[in-house]
Amino acid sequence: MKKLLCFILILSLLSATAFSVEVPAGTEIVLGLKRHKSQRTMHSKLNAIVKEDVYVNGRLVFVKNSKAEIYILNNKKARFFGRGGSLSLSDGVVYDVNGREHDVKIFEQYTGKNAPFIARFLIFKKGQNVVIYPSQNFVVKLSQKFKI
Repeated sequence: MKKLLCFILILSLLSATAFSVEVPAGTEIVLGLKRHKSQRTMHSKLNAIVKEDVYVNGRLVFVKNSKAEIYILNNKKARFFGRGGSLSLSDGVVYDVNGREHDVKIFEQYTGKNAPFIARFLIFKKGQNVVIYPSQNFVVKLSQKFKI
């Protein structure tokens, strides 16, 4: 009986390692927002979602609509004299099928429109802030490889 249990235990361990998949660094993941976000309401991070399922060797690694975060590196809101805002996004975190977080790389910069030249003479006229819409996709890459 002990031999049978040991055999079953060894067989289960071998099968568990046979199904593990190594997800390479640099795997691309497409992220997006659920709703539009204005620069005025952004603070330190953007809450995002995975827009497309990601498979590696036929195994689902990142499921659509799972949670992700993109960090805000620089957020300068629109200023006086008609100057538009600027926004820089850098790096983030994506959660896999098992709920573990993984670091991702991204660097994007956005600039709001300046006010028309004539309006710049008005001291209190501000430019436009950056607005990111749900149709905007962010392609991020995994920082490190991992096994799932």
